[in-house]
Amino acid sequence: MTIANTMRIKLQNAFTPSVMEIIDESYMHIGHLGNCSGSETHFRIIITSRTFDKVSKVQRYRMVHNVIAEELDNRIHAVSMMLRSPNECLE
Repeated sequence: MTIANTMRIKLQNAFTPSVMEIIDESYMHIGHLGNCSGSETHFRIIITSRTFDKVSKVQRYRMVHNVIAEELDNRIHAVSMMLRSPNECLE
């Protein structure tokens, strides 16, 4: 199973998102430090979930990091995130 699919399952189970995208941006970093294999090292994660209602942005990042800690400790070099509640999508 790919890293992206593993993260998708873990994040789906943890946050039951209404929107979730996991975008592999590794191709943009080929040859850069931290991109050894050329794939599955750099990701963008976008999640909209009620779990994030009334939770600070810092705490949201910590929550996601805790869920995908194993992947972050092994092959992932960088991850950017957009984490929001459904209410924030209306603004």
